[in-house]
Amino acid sequence: MKKIYNLTKGIFLLLSLMAFSYSAHSQSITWNGNGATTNWSDGDNWNGGVAPGAGNNAVFLSSDAVVTFITSPTVDILDIRPGRNVVLDIGTQTLTVAADKSNLIRIDASTLEIASGTLTVTAPITNRDAFQFRGTGSSFNVAEGATLNVTGRKGFTSKADALDGAINNSGVINIVSVGGTDGIVLNNSDPLTLINEKCAVINLGTSKIKTSTTAASNITNNGLVTYTGTDVGAGIVLRTGNTATNNGFYDYDNSVAFATGNGGIGTLIDNGVELNPPVSIDAAGICIIDLTPTATAGMVAYDWAFGGTTFGANDGGGLLDISTAGLPNTNGPHTITVAGCPEYNISINVTNVSGADCSGGGSITWSGAGDGTSWSDGNNWNGGVVPGPGDNAVFLDVDAPNVTFNSSPTVDLLDIRDGRNVVLNLGTQTLNVTSSKSNLVQINDNSCLTIGSGTFNVTADAADNRDAIQFRGAGGSFKVEAGATVNVSGRKGFTSKSDASSGTIINSGVINIVSVSNNDGIALNTGTQLTLINNACAVINLGASKIKGLNASPPWSSITNDGLITYTGTAGGVTINNSNEATNNGFYDYDSGANFATGNNGSLGILVDNGIALNSPVVIDADSGCTIDLTPDASSGMAAYDWAFQGTTFDSNDGGGLLDISGAGFPSTVGPHTITVAGCPEYNISIDVQLPAEPAAVNCWDDYQFSNTSCTWENQGTQPTEPTAVNCWDDYQFNNTSCAWE
Repeated sequence: MKKIYNLTKGIFLLLSLMAFSYSAHSQSITWNGNGATTNWSDGDNWNGGVAPGAGNNAVFLSSDAVVTFITSPTVDILDIRPGRNVVLDIGTQTLTVAADKSNLIRIDASTLEIASGTLTVTAPITNRDAFQFRGTGSSFNVAEGATLNVTGRKGFTSKADALDGAINNSGVINIVSVGGTDGIVLNNSDPLTLINEKCAVINLGTSKIKTSTTAASNITNNGLVTYTGTDVGAGIVLRTGNTATNNGFYDYDNSVAFATGNGGIGTLIDNGVELNPPVSIDAAGICIIDLTPTATAGMVAYDWAFGGTTFGANDGGGLLDISTAGLPNTNGPHTITVAGCPEYNISINVTNVSGADCSGGGSITWSGAGDGTSWSDGNNWNGGVVPGPGDNAVFLDVDAPNVTFNSSPTVDLLDIRDGRNVVLNLGTQTLNVTSSKSNLVQINDNSCLTIGSGTFNVTADAADNRDAIQFRGAGGSFKVEAGATVNVSGRKGFTSKSDASSGTIINSGVINIVSVSNNDGIALNTGTQLTLINNACAVINLGASKIKGLNASPPWSSITNDGLITYTGTAGGVTINNSNEATNNGFYDYDSGANFATGNNGSLGILVDNGIALNSPVVIDADSGCTIDLTPDASSGMAAYDWAFQGTTFDSNDGGGLLDISGAGFPSTVGPHTITVAGCPEYNISIDVQLPAEPAAVNCWDDYQFSNTSCTWENQGTQPTEPTAVNCWDDYQFNNTSCAWE
């Protein structure tokens, strides 16, 4: 009997130890999906018939799953095994994963998606991590409308042998609290791919997103990233070899950059908007504003609202048309907000909006969906309406390499967006761009506007400090083809936005700076590189304005004249300083100023003058023969112009300024004789050629004639032949008075 008692006692002790062991370690419960519903709380979906709860590990081992929720359960660990794809559609509920354990969410070469509702992951911040990627191809997705709250020593990390990890967020990720600053930090050998989508939010708190030191990570923000840390670094630590691209918004308490480095910085591409300090944009009296003035391109196209009414999206390059916003007809600030992003609380102040600029017509965008060429075909414009007075004509999404005209329209503003190539073939018509707005012609990053023919008039209100043509980025260019004419009026003729890095003007036609309020005819911002080429037979009539190349540091501006530049002011028409360069291979006609270019504040840039000044009559001495030098003061380089005498064209100069007039048919008389520039209909240039003086006769028979072959005086006379003696006493002597033998 005693033995039975002892045996019973031993079994009881063993059971007690087993119970203790069971209570000390979580029980793993594996999903099988055999239930009649997809609910987490349906026990038939789990091995053992019981849904996991507090103290359990929920394991997805052998099958994919889309799981719905009608309760808000709590588990210790959520374990997604290799190859599984698990979607948690939490709805209005919350799934809590909380325990004094590490790596509470384990994603092992698998995918976990939070489709809706709230997932809260809470590990002790002293020594336990929240999320861990545990194998190649692991990814975690948060769908639109879903929320993730993360607490732990590290928010997201990876196992030492995990080869990568991907996070795609379309909802809200809150890094509530971490032990240090490791919000999203994978193992140093593991590349992180993180995409924060449009309207999504990542609130880092005081933690950071950190990239690897040995693997190439890629971080893309199309949404909003916030960071409340007190250090001067950014919410993203971008080490060498990694890439971070911001196409959305960031709101950091201290940093002025979307990402900062650590012992070197990787590739940072910032096309987005910094919200700290609050953004205030100067609309400068026009309806189109640039949300990303320091970016090249690429901002995500967000919808915007004013007074609760959505009016439009920026174009993806950061440009926003506020003409249809119904802003009050007064200067601001006026606050526009992000529409359609419920988690956002972003306001951007817009100043200098005036009713004269932003009331009435709006922007009309070229689509080319009609005949693809005609300006007056409404089907070529979005909305089916051809832009006219009060409208902005915008070339946004497609190139327009041959826009033709059968009328002479007028618009408020012409806007050539990033990368677009637009050619306006006006023929016999005129396009007028005129209004009280500023920057009436806007040439953005890597875009090109060409006036192929006809007349292009740009008339801004100089009295109201409005400029005519503005370069607004890098790589913008403006071209005028032969036969086309451009007339420009405004405070400045050609200018640039403060952060535009370059602008190119290539003229083969005629540019007339009709009127400017100061002398800034072609005067880009001092930080903008101007490249100006005035081709052979082209004309730039500056009036009293100037061309200025005044950069204080590289890149230097370059002005090349192979044509004609005229100037009626009181000093030279071109001003250059420092290492900015001006090269004249053609003609200049200045009312005053002996040199093609002058300096500024005692500094003259690099001047190479191979051309001809026409401000006083040009007289060239052909003493050396049929080859005359049009540019005796220049070393080489004059543009090779064709020349004409009495309507007949003869050889052009050789490009070094030397001109052969042997075939010109010059009269055999002392000059001056006028030769003109042939083939340049806009030119009215004549150059007097002074032939050498006829040599003085030495003998009575001397008869000098000018040779058009040798371009020299040749003696055609000869002494009469002495008569033959008839008589022995005949003695003939030559009489220089009668010029005969006597």
